[in-house]
Amino acid sequence: MKSRIVHNLQRAEFAKQPPSFRAVHRRGTRREGTKYEEAVAAALPAASRGVWFKYWDDNGPGYCQPDLILPYHNGRVVILEVKRTDCVGARRQLEKLYKPVVEYVCKVPASGIVVAKYVSSETPVDLLCNNLLDALEMAKGGQFPTLHWNGKGTL
Repeated sequence: MKSRIVHNLQRAEFAKQPPSFRAVHRRGTRREGTKYEEAVAAALPAASRGVWFKYWDDNGPGYCQPDLILPYHNGRVVILEVKRTDCVGARRQLEKLYKPVVEYVCKVPASGIVVAKYVSSETPVDLLCNNLLDALEMAKGGQFPTLHWNGKGTL
């Protein structure tokens, strides 16, 4: 997974969907990923989905859209990156793109959690959680844990 990395963030703000964004009808495993993201959003009704940000850095203007954002928890905003299968790229995206942009706009510290249906060999065992409270506690310490959730029941 490739995503842009923020270099020397100069400005960021909430934005509308970028004009160049085109909604795509997903099929196969991509559709399953979208359905999983919808299930996570339904399990966390307090979370915001579909929030766009525009930012400016050394690479010029850019847009990003975190999967889910939880409102303030212990003085922090929590960004959730939802993946069917956990991967290193998800942590990179949280740390190097979403976290600096969201912190700039919200003016509070941000934490990040990867929510994954499946774990992989890339999942650090010491960052693996089975419930949201443990993941929130771990994220508060600056780590990017993986919340392993099968898509059923409560988080």
